[in-house]
Amino acid sequence: MASCWWGNRMTYYYYRENKQFLPNQEEGKVDDTTYNERLAICEGCELYEDRETGIGYNFETESYEETVTTKVCTDCNCEMTVKAKYQIVKCPLGKW
Repeated sequence: MASCWWGNRMTYYYYRENKQFLPNQEEGKVDDTTYNERLAICEGCELYEDRETGIGYNFETESYEETVTTKVCTDCNCEMTVKAKYQIVKCPLGKW
């Protein structure tokens, strides 16, 4: 996936949490250990689910060209593989 898509998603999370725009998307990332710990907590949560998302809808065949599986929190509907990367964004249940 294009980095701009992920960047736009991160900007959205930051804005939603802090009511201001993220000045630099590379600032404030957690280290790999913290990232993996956060995802492990999410994977053990009852509100965590894998969700299939369609990409590139083809109107002629009425189907998606590709599907991807995203890791989603059903409380906030955020993609956790993105959200868990940044210090400024927190779990809505206070687990991290």
